[in-house]
Order: sequence, then structure tokens, then C-alpha cells
Amino acid sequence: MTTNLTLPGRYTVLVPQVDYVGVSRKILDPEERERLRSLAVEVRPDGMGVVVRTLAQGIAREEIREDLGHLAGLWRRLQEKKATAPVPGLLHRDLELILRLVRDLVDREVTKITADREEVAGIMREALADIGHPASRAVSVDLSGSLFSRYGVDDEVRKALRPKVWLKSGGYLVVNSTEALVAIDVNTGKYVGKRSLAETVLRTNLEAAKEVARQLRLRNLGGIIIIDFIDMDAAADQERVLQALAEACLPDRIKCHILGLTQLGLVEMTRKKVGRTLAARFTKPCPVCDGHGYITPGSRQS
Repeated sequence: MTTNLTLPGRYTVLVPQVDYVGVSRKILDPEERERLRSLAVEVRPDGMGVVVRTLAQGIAREEIREDLGHLAGLWRRLQEKKATAPVPGLLHRDLELILRLVRDLVDREVTKITADREEVAGIMREALADIGHPASRAVSVDLSGSLFSRYGVDDEVRKALRPKVWLKSGGYLVVNSTEALVAIDVNTGKYVGKRSLAETVLRTNLEAAKEVARQLRLRNLGGIIIIDFIDMDAAADQERVLQALAEACLPDRIKCHILGLTQLGLVEMTRKKVGRTLAARFTKPCPVCDGHGYITPGSRQS
């Protein structure tokens, strides 16, 4: 529950009760960040806060002004509605799932969209046309079977629910989520390298860094995250692995913060908790072992 309300648009988020201007951390170019910040200060409603979203990168002033104007109008209507609404009562509901996907995820890099139902495709075409997106003319319908199976989504979900994740090199990760934190262990596994132990360790850790970031997104894991990379003696190798992890986290829409190495050689990082994890959505604890996954001596296995 919160009274710090936000109204998300395509390029901006209006924070009507806070006097603040912010720019998405995903926009890294300093000049672009300053341009967008200046635009937000110039066109924002008086006394209201604005957060510029990642999708606003490269967008013209007029489009940002229209986006904020729409959100400010929505806020005024909500204020008027509040005066006569029953208590308790619903004043505003966010967009339906398909429209939220168009608003939040479909950027200018998207050139084609495939749906498995004609009505869904129609909604997406209309929504994309409303914002002038060229993909509105490239929404196709495929009725020949499950899109999740064809594009490997089902397999990826099953893999993301297992603790062990194999790397292409033959190494592997072990991902364990606890109440306090997420622990990720990196092992060389079947990978033995061709030159030296140091090279084997570095290559495994670099590959693991990319996969760690991917697994965090897939599983939607958040909070405190501890990564036990394979021990590296050279400070330069440690820095390369930390840099690889930071770069792999950049595409993540959820805020990540890498804190560095502890005295025990563990990498500390945080990822903002948003929504339910993949395991919470698709699994439930075993009623026999409460989700611990062990069979005690003498117990019956069914």
C-alpha cells in the first residue's frame, strides 16, 4: 500500500505528489541524459515530479510534452472523480496486459511481432498505430501451434526452475534462493581449458557472469545477491569479471547495483524486487518436505 502514486506513460512517469525530476539509469550517454532532464524540467506540470523512461532515448521534445500532457490530464480527472467516488472505490486501473506490453516493452528496435490469436494481433496493431510505431504493419498471426514451444520458451522456463544451470563451456552455476538472499555458485565442471588453470578460471567466470545476469532476469530474482565466482589471484582478472557482470546487467529493465568483492572473494550485488519470482509463479512447496527437496531415512516416496 502506498500514497506515493505514479502514473506511467510511454516515455515518462508522472509522480504528481513529489517535486522531482529523474532520468532512467539505463540511459548512459551523459549528453542524452542532460537533454532529457532539461526537457522534463521544461515541460513538466508545476509542482509535479517526472521520471524519464528508457524508451524516451532519442525522442523529440514534442512527443515527451504530449506524453506528460496526457498523464497530467489523467491526474486531473482522477482528482475530480475522487470527490464523488464511493469509499472504498476504484479510481483508476492500469492498462490491460497486452497494452502494457506495447507501452513498456516495444521500443523502436522491434520490427516484427507474432501472435497466436487474431484478436490479440488486432489489439496490438491498433495500439502500435496509435503511437506511430512501424511494427503496427508487421504484426502477424500464427495459428499452427504453441509459440512458446516453437521459440523454446517452455524449455527455458523448465531450465530456469532448476538449481543447476550448465554453461556452454562445460562449467555450471548453482542458484539457490533463500529468505535472506540469493546465493549463486560458479564451478568449472567439465571444462578443463587448454593452456593454464588461470585461463580456465577466467573464461569460466566471464561466461558465468553473463549467465548470472540472464538467470536473474529469467527467474526475476531480487534483493541481496551473493555470487561465488571461482577464485582468481590476479586483480586484473577480477576486474574483468566484475566489468563483464556489469555489462551483462545493462539490458535489465530492473535496477541492479554491483557492490564489488568482499574480503572472502564473493561478489555482492542487489537487484530491486519487482513482482513474483518465476518459481513463485510456476511451483509450490512440496507438502511432505516443505520444499527442502530431501527424503529422510524411512520415509515413503510416492
